[in-house]
Amino acid sequence: VTGFWFGVAYVLSGFNLVVPAAVHGAYDAFTLLETHVRVTSQIEYAERMADEAMATARPDPTVLRDEVWRRVETVEWLGKADRGFERYIRTLFFLADSDRDGGIDRGELRYALRQFGREPASEEEMDTLLERAFGDPEAQRLDAEQFARVVLELRDDLSLGSKG
Repeated sequence: VTGFWFGVAYVLSGFNLVVPAAVHGAYDAFTLLETHVRVTSQIEYAERMADEAMATARPDPTVLRDEVWRRVETVEWLGKADRGFERYIRTLFFLADSDRDGGIDRGELRYALRQFGREPASEEEMDTLLERAFGDPEAQRLDAEQFARVVLELRDDLSLGSKG
């Protein structure tokens, strides 16, 4: 569609190639700026939400729901086992939450996995991953804990694959 309008600018300018080239340059600059603002905004949102979650989420060892976070805390991250990996997972979760509704739908999860270099080949593989992670292949939305389970499942798969 934009190519059409560049052609119109070319014809209306009396076939002067400078005009559509300038319009194209302005369009590219606008697109770059818009993308930069959108991505920067999403990164700021993810970091802010991860910090808030880390400040308020201290796992209670008596609550089964917090088992995944205790498991996350044992992961060695950058040479030490601490809450750094938990913050990393929470930041990834909020980066993937593109509509900023506090959850990740299947489309957002698929996009996030693709960004991590691990896109499920089919809906069946996505169902299998979701079932292994938290027992429900039909889940439509993931919260941060469920996302952490998916990350741990993928991490375990990679660890097992490298040992074989």
